[in-house]
Amino acid sequence: MQNEQIAPIVTDRLRLVSMSVEFLRSLIAKEFEAAEKTGGFSVPSDCSLPENIWARKRLEMIEEDPEQHPWMFRAIVRNQDNKMVGYISFHHKAPDPDLSEYSDFTVELGYTIGPSYRRNGYAKESAIAMMEWAYREHQVRTFLLTISPDNVPSVRMADSLNFKKIGEWQDPIDGLEYIMRADIDEILETKTAYQDL
Repeated sequence: MQNEQIAPIVTDRLRLVSMSVEFLRSLIAKEFEAAEKTGGFSVPSDCSLPENIWARKRLEMIEEDPEQHPWMFRAIVRNQDNKMVGYISFHHKAPDPDLSEYSDFTVELGYTIGPSYRRNGYAKESAIAMMEWAYREHQVRTFLLTISPDNVPSVRMADSLNFKKIGEWQDPIDGLEYIMRADIDEILETKTAYQDL
């Protein structure tokens, strides 16, 4: 599947734009001007994706299996000024084989909002939109988040989306993380207010 065929996910304030292979390669190389030209939106110079250890891994996943592409990194682009304010991604297309002990058909979501754009509700708005897309297009009903207990804002946002802690695990890179789970019906109950806590 070519990136041009992957429609953006649109919310009231945001567009979740699938990152093309070319865009990802430019961003990983910190070639921000090339990335902006490819993406068609402004990329902040302090974007943390080039330092994200999963950027190259997910690029490889897309190249090996194009069906992964719609699930992978999307730029969170603010409609009002066409600026990328963060990025969001599932860890694997559904069903994620690493999550079979939690559900037969589930996916894990991750997201990052740039420091200058936090506490505007962008994380919650984009997370709900991504999970709605997975439910609408692929009938995914169960979602997982893994969050460091030290990341209090993300834990509080997960709580606000009706995610419940179901366990803990020791990530080899990130250390202790809470495993949090919610079903789509519980998540959609929270859709009325996009305000990060």
